[in-house]
Amino acid sequence: MAKSIVYGGSKAPAAFNMTPLIDVTFLLMVFFILAGSFASLDAVRLAVPKLYDTAVLDELKLANKAVINIPPHSLEQVKEDRNLQGKAASWQLSTARIRPGDTTRLVSELRAARADFADRKAKDPGLADTEFQVEVRADRGVYYSEVTPVLSAITQAGFARVHYVAYTSMDED
Repeated sequence: MAKSIVYGGSKAPAAFNMTPLIDVTFLLMVFFILAGSFASLDAVRLAVPKLYDTAVLDELKLANKAVINIPPHSLEQVKEDRNLQGKAASWQLSTARIRPGDTTRLVSELRAARADFADRKAKDPGLADTEFQVEVRADRGVYYSEVTPVLSAITQAGFARVHYVAYTSMDED
């Protein structure tokens, strides 16, 4: 046992002073909170291209990617016909709008996109190690049963890997 100076030399248990450790912990917490808030000021706000703007999609020129968008019907259309709720309004691959359910056309468009990429890959040595990808984008209002024919068409076109993107709302920034 250690002798206590405070209690006149009587034996008292030695204790660890936690005050400096707590002070350092709070200082670190304040530092990380402030550093995190300053780092978020450097974040760049991006303008995402509109889903229906085909001119923007033509300019986008994705080198190694085919993007299939599955938008829902508009709120006005759903108000007029409740059977349209959760249904896909169209399938959009680049600038091609495909009627939902037309998997034959979607498969041919995907194969054409892959062939176009193979031609560009043969001409551009920078694309030598690049793999062609398919990305499926859907609004959360679209039922999964509307997405499964798209996935089936992607498989029929010979793709083994698909990337999924889900939008919470088309009006969000």
